[in-house]
Amino acid sequence: TARDQERERAAELLQRVITDFAGVTIQGFPVADQAAALLFEIENLTVGALAPEIEGEDDKGQRFKLSDYRGRPVLLVFWGDWCHGCHGLQPVLAELAAAFEDKSIAILGVNTDDPPTARKVLAASPVSWRCWLDGSTSGPITTLWNLHHFPTLYVLDKQGRIVSKNPSLGGLRPVLEEALAAQGN
Repeated sequence: TARDQERERAAELLQRVITDFAGVTIQGFPVADQAAALLFEIENLTVGALAPEIEGEDDKGQRFKLSDYRGRPVLLVFWGDWCHGCHGLQPVLAELAAAFEDKSIAILGVNTDDPPTARKVLAASPVSWRCWLDGSTSGPITTLWNLHHFPTLYVLDKQGRIVSKNPSLGGLRPVLEEALAAQGN
C-alpha cells in the first residue's frame, strides 16, 4: 500500500540521517539520536507492530511485564498526576474498567510522576488498574516508547500487537469491543 511505501521511505531516510550525519547536533542534541527515536517509533510503535516489552515495578514494588498480559487485549495508558488532560481521562478509564470488568481486557498504566508522588496519587485515586512507575516523563519506559504528549493511549490485541494509537475517548469503547470480538469474547 501507499502507506507502507511511505513508511519504508521514511525509515530509509532516517537510517541515512543516523549513518551519514552522526556528528551533527542541533542545540547540543545529536540529530542521529532524534532520527533513531523516530525510526524506532515507525518500526515498533505503529498500528500492526508488536508492542515493545515493558518491564518494571508497580507502586507496591512488584515487578511485572507487559507480556504477562498476552492472550488478552490491553489498554495501555501513559499518564501522570502533573498532566491536566490525564485528570479528565481517569473517570473515563474508571467507567471503562467497570464496563469491561467481566471481560478479559487489561487496563495498564505507565505513571510518570516521581515515585513518592505516584504512590500517593495511586493510593488516593480511583485508578484500579496496575501501573508501572516510570519516575518521570523521561523515564526508561516513556523514553523507549518515544512519548510526545500525555496522556498517550495504545490498544493492543491479545498477541500484543498495536491495534490503535491515541484513539479518541469517544472511540475508545468501540476499539476495545473490536479487540474483544477479534479475540472471541
